[in-house]
Amino acid sequence: MNYKHVIYTLFTFILSFSVGAAEFSRYLINHSVEEGLSQSLVNQTLQDSDGYIWVATEFGLNRFDGYEFEQIPGPNNSFASDGIVHLALLESGELFVSTYYNGAYLLDTKTLTANQIFSGRLAEVSDDVLSVDFVLEKSNALWFAIGQHLVEYHRQSKSYAVRYSMGNDEQAIRALTLDNDSLYMATTRGLKLFDMSSKRVVSLEHLPASVVKTRDNINVKAFLRDASLGLLVGTVQGLYSFDLATNKPKEVIVPELNIWGVIDKGTELFIGTQRGLYAYDKSTNKLNHLVKYSDVNPLITNNSIKNIYLDHSGLFWLSSQIQGVFTFDPNVRNFSSYSRLSTLKLTNSVVHDYLESSDGVYWIATENGLNRIDSIKDETQSFFVSADDKAVFGQQTIFKLFPIKNNKMWMWHGNGLSLFDLTEKNIAISSLSPKINEEFRLLYPYGVEQVASDKFAFISSKGHFLLDVTRNEIRSLDTLNTNFKPEGSATFLPSFSGKDNVLLATTGGLIDYNFIEKTYRTVFQIEGFHIHDYKYVSDWIKTADGHIWLAVNGLGVVELDKEYRVVRTL
Repeated sequence: MNYKHVIYTLFTFILSFSVGAAEFSRYLINHSVEEGLSQSLVNQTLQDSDGYIWVATEFGLNRFDGYEFEQIPGPNNSFASDGIVHLALLESGELFVSTYYNGAYLLDTKTLTANQIFSGRLAEVSDDVLSVDFVLEKSNALWFAIGQHLVEYHRQSKSYAVRYSMGNDEQAIRALTLDNDSLYMATTRGLKLFDMSSKRVVSLEHLPASVVKTRDNINVKAFLRDASLGLLVGTVQGLYSFDLATNKPKEVIVPELNIWGVIDKGTELFIGTQRGLYAYDKSTNKLNHLVKYSDVNPLITNNSIKNIYLDHSGLFWLSSQIQGVFTFDPNVRNFSSYSRLSTLKLTNSVVHDYLESSDGVYWIATENGLNRIDSIKDETQSFFVSADDKAVFGQQTIFKLFPIKNNKMWMWHGNGLSLFDLTEKNIAISSLSPKINEEFRLLYPYGVEQVASDKFAFISSKGHFLLDVTRNEIRSLDTLNTNFKPEGSATFLPSFSGKDNVLLATTGGLIDYNFIEKTYRTVFQIEGFHIHDYKYVSDWIKTADGHIWLAVNGLGVVELDKEYRVVRTL
């Protein structure tokens, strides 16, 4: 069974990474206040062990279950009335939540109860309200970056100790990372090391000797540990590698860009910057620009990715400072999109069907013409294209391509059925007479399915029919017409059982019909359906375990076992 309709909404094929950033940006999916997010300036995203996505905004904490956002108020509305600065998932499974003015909390992600562990004040250094900008966990202690201060919090005794201060409230510690007892601090004045054993702090040089120091490239803001490159140090002006064994700088990875965050995915680094998302190939040292927000919406003027997070499914969550959070699947780079605007152009961007005739050679049925794309040779050819922009319906409208046999395929188009020769690239002679083809056309068929090499089942407003090309006749499927009204029928599909059978997808069910014995049985029924819901099976696929997956319009994906019993609905 062909499962292209289950997988593809748009016509895409696996090809090389040849598409530009604007092309990839179309795959950005935006979640903002319109989708229920409490505020559109997002500071951070994070996923818990149950799969929930937590979104920290400038006004409120949100939890996403894959369908909708829920605003989490916190104790006495402490989250809902404040901005969320930082999130971290602790080893206990608790979520660390830091706010601007209401302190920091440990949140139970299952019960949503929260306990405050920091009031927002460090009496020994300041009377001002302070926020925890970053937290790092080591054993029973939590290490906080609070403004210019490094603070150790003992969870058992619930006590604090200020371990280091930079000496100027205009300076700040922006991120922390740990290597054994060495705590590295990303600060606005460079890279610093706090030795947990000696409690001493030393300043380290993270810039290679060839790099001229600027105010921006000493402003360190992000860390990432990488097995091959060492410690990656992100700054306001560039990404640099640092040797943890010698505490010496190594090399420039990315110059100039403002680095907000870095994700390691094996052979690549994904980097959030002020210009959008980049991919860095470790083997070639090549930097590729992938996406930016303004490609999706030209009214977006700020392309900074304030935070980048990789969830359990491999999806990137990109925080924006103006339009909520965006998701991006890096696997879309394995696909190239064909349309009227792509390099290998289609004659029309409305694609009804496609077939692969050989490796890398595709036939695409569109609203205006049949297209042949050779993705290996980068060649396209088109057939039956109408130059009349007023033409609405005709042979140029290709609805469906049927399986190739002897290098020929039947096409269903606006003028009926035609047999197309893939070698000669023209209409082939067939036994279908013009008279019967015209009768077929005038029935205004839909839901056409090839049930044998010379037979096609179809639906029209007048009922259910079978077109026999060899006998040149159209006969009524009386059993179906007696029991099912055509307005409740959506399409014919290939049968689960194969020969002499065809599936009829109706609003609410799936009927297996034997057109030899003229009998039928119901193999799937949608519970609680109403005929006006128009929920129907549009396609299916059988997996290696014998289970069948149905694509059900208006419902989702349904798994059936070998006896066609419902296992689950997604």
